[in-house]
Order: sequence, then C-alpha cells, then structure tokens
Amino acid sequence: MTAMRTTDTQDMPADAGTKGGTVGKSTAREGATGATAAAAPTSPPQLIDAFLAELKAERNFSEHTIRAYSLDLAAFVAWLEPRGI
Repeated sequence: MTAMRTTDTQDMPADAGTKGGTVGKSTAREGATGATAAAAPTSPPQLIDAFLAELKAERNFSEHTIRAYSLDLAAFVAWLEPRGI
C-alpha cells in the first residue's frame, strides 16, 4: 500500500481559512481615506511568494511545509514555462 502524504490542514477546522479573510483586510487597508492597497502580484514568483507568506502568517504552517510547497510550486512553474502556459 502506498503511504499518503498529509498536510498541516488536517487538524484545522473547516472554516479556518475564512477567519480574517481578504475582504475584511482589504477594507481595513483602505480605511477612511479610500487609499488602495499595493498592486496585486502578477508574475508566478510573486504569486508563489504571496501564497507562501499567507500560509506562514495566516495559517501558521510549519517551515517544513512552507519549504515543501515552495519546492513543489517551483517545479510546477518550471514545467509550465517551456509549454508557454
């Protein structure tokens, strides 16, 4: 039998990702002045960095999990690039 890979999210409640969601943060950042947040990341490395930062800061994933995700996503991007995707 093949061993299954587990993630840190197994012990998280189903609504863990919704606490303090991006809608509330966006509104808080805009504040009373109506100023907008910094431009959203658009390149794959920027998107990956933002995703990994979210996992670390908001979901408290371990450094080992962040490193594994980083390596997997880098390999995925490397696979996508020669295909023009």
